[in-house]
Amino acid sequence: MANVLGLGRNQLQGDEDRPDNESLMKTLEERNVWWSIIVMERLVVAELAERGQLPTTKFPPNNFYLPADLPYNQDHDAEAAIGFQCAVPLGLLHSNNVSSFGRQVQAVSMLDQSLRILGSTEASLVSLRVTEGLDEKLQAFLTLIMREYHVPGRQCGANAIVIRTLFLLHQGVLDQLCDGAVETSMIRKKTKSWAAIDSAAKMMSDIAGHHTERVANIDILPICASYNAQIATKHIAAHQDHTDQSVCAALQSLESFDKAFRQRWPAHESLE
Repeated sequence: MANVLGLGRNQLQGDEDRPDNESLMKTLEERNVWWSIIVMERLVVAELAERGQLPTTKFPPNNFYLPADLPYNQDHDAEAAIGFQCAVPLGLLHSNNVSSFGRQVQAVSMLDQSLRILGSTEASLVSLRVTEGLDEKLQAFLTLIMREYHVPGRQCGANAIVIRTLFLLHQGVLDQLCDGAVETSMIRKKTKSWAAIDSAAKMMSDIAGHHTERVANIDILPICASYNAQIATKHIAAHQDHTDQSVCAALQSLESFDKAFRQRWPAHESLE
């Protein structure tokens, strides 16, 4: 798709020092499209993870510029619209100038790492050691974007991607650890991964309740939020007490949330 559109990695390293706003906006639009391709491929591959498929595109390094949040209308002052978003590198997490789209890209960079860890042919224990470092990065990033929720819906996309990555990563850890493992280190890893999945499921049920009650526009969330809701539902239903009213409420919120997604994006019937 990128080749057809004439886009390449140079769109992520473009020079923003242009003579006019039109040229600047064209550069940023091309960059956003390129990032969209990279992000979309990984969101799709994440749902094919059990098949061992990896992204075909190489994720850009940390010095590449993040995308900007561009206005929808064409009658605007580009500099005023994008502020300082146009020259923020991927690796700069602690910055007030990262766009909402940029936060999603940073979240997807961690999803990319998770997919490559889970698809690695190296020894399981090596991968398990790597997952601990990635888990810490995910938890720290989640804390960071939760602090930026002062604008409704601003970080919903990044949040959903991080939760999806936590589910994938820790389920992958549990799949690698045999049920009969008795080594202290293995038991600790299993306990930690179960706790991470419990926490992700709880966060997802809270998000589902919030969106069901207060947010009318489901389009502010990526499609992986629906997958998150389905995984959280299965986990809570299988491992928590159904006689607990809070558990019942969580399951109801998740069901309503997923129903809203299915109504917005209904499955198409076969054309045959």
